[in-house]
Amino acid sequence: MARLILVAYSLTFGLIALAEGLVSLGVWRWLAYLIVFVLLLIVAAVLVLVGRRMVKRIKAPEKTIAEAKQTAETLRRSGLHTP
Repeated sequence: MARLILVAYSLTFGLIALAEGLVSLGVWRWLAYLIVFVLLLIVAAVLVLVGRRMVKRIKAPEKTIAEAKQTAETLRRSGLHTP
């Protein structure tokens, strides 16, 4: 957990350094920070697309669903299950 906090702080300062580096190259400060912001939006969009693809590949747990249906049916037949 401490590593994640350290990475979050490092990322923040790294992005500020990137924007200030653009400023030192002659880009207006507001434009430099806007460029970094747009870069972050692009990275976030790519990560969302990759995540959606990964989630779509996951198949339904067919065995678990079948077992649950079988358990429900067994309970219905035994009279222990009250709807």
